Formats: sequence, C-alpha cells, structure tokens
Amino acid sequence: MQAHLDCRCGREDCPAQEKRAAADAAVFHVLAHQSTLDGTSNDPGYLPGYGILPAQQVRDLAANGGCQMFCVGPNGRIAGRDGRQGRGWDAG
Repeated sequence: MQAHLDCRCGREDCPAQEKRAAADAAVFHVLAHQSTLDGTSNDPGYLPGYGILPAQQVRDLAANGGCQMFCVGPNGRIAGRDGRQGRGWDAG
C-alpha cells in the first residue's frame, strides 16, 4: 500500500519526488485505565479532539499499534514509563 501518489510530471526538480514520512507514522494519544487495557474493566478510553472510545477499541489499538504507555499519577504527572513496543508498562 502506498502512502502517496506518484508524480508523473517528469520534472527533475518536482517537489513530489522528495522523501516523505510514511502514513503509518501518525501519533495520537489515547487516555485509558490500565484495567481497560488488561481487559478487567470495560471503562472507555478517551481520544482528545475526538471523544470517548469503547474499551475494546482501546484494547485493539494497544494490541495492533506500536504503543508507548505512560502511568499518570493522581497529580497528573507521569509516574512511570515503558519504552517497549506493545502492551503493558511498569509504574516503577
């Protein structure tokens, strides 16, 4: 699957020939409880700018996308981080 359309103008200096980031390089932030990700809760997640995401959709995104998860403490600050790809994190 292509991330862009090929240019057929034939110009050597065509700006469409520049290397661009792939379409799968999109980044978005989903807020969810760990219990939702674990499947022990059906609390929905939240996608800022969009709204509520059903729990199963949150789990599907976490399972199928490259994820980097953060633990946010009660004060709203990041309390832990997992740089691994995929599900799960350690609040440390």
